[in-house]
Amino acid sequence: MTQKTFSPDGKGMQYQDITRLAAGLLALIFFSSCTMGKSVTVVDDSNVRQTEKIEEKKTTVVDDSQVRQLEKKNAALSSKLAEQKLLSKKLQQTLLIMHKETDACRQANEKLIKELSQSKAKLATRGSKLEAATLIAEATAVIRNVEEKPLNEAQKIIREMT
Repeated sequence: MTQKTFSPDGKGMQYQDITRLAAGLLALIFFSSCTMGKSVTVVDDSNVRQTEKIEEKKTTVVDDSQVRQLEKKNAALSSKLAEQKLLSKKLQQTLLIMHKETDACRQANEKLIKELSQSKAKLATRGSKLEAATLIAEATAVIRNVEEKPLNEAQKIIREMT
């Protein structure tokens, strides 16, 4: 295994020596901090446990109050949802009634359109009958006038042929 050095000319401390030195210094610092003149107090385990229980109860109380608040919000939202469902149902029923009314109006409109077209057809045939009757009356008047006039020779010949 090659040993690396930390100087450009290759002379100096080697990597392994530096790591050993650093580890030794760290160990000295650690042990010196442990032997400082600090006094150590003994903590009663029961006091620590009681304190932990009190803190746990506080968090439990906070959690319980949050749970109650969330349950109240949930109940309020559930009641709002129920109201919304009722409103939706009423609106759907109203819409259904309006669709039925619209259908009835559409059918009545179609019936009226059919009756109107039939009435127009009847009026058209009455008009043509009236026109025909008028034309016949005019023709009869013209024929009477012609019969009352004396016939000329050509008209007499034509009349005899018919």
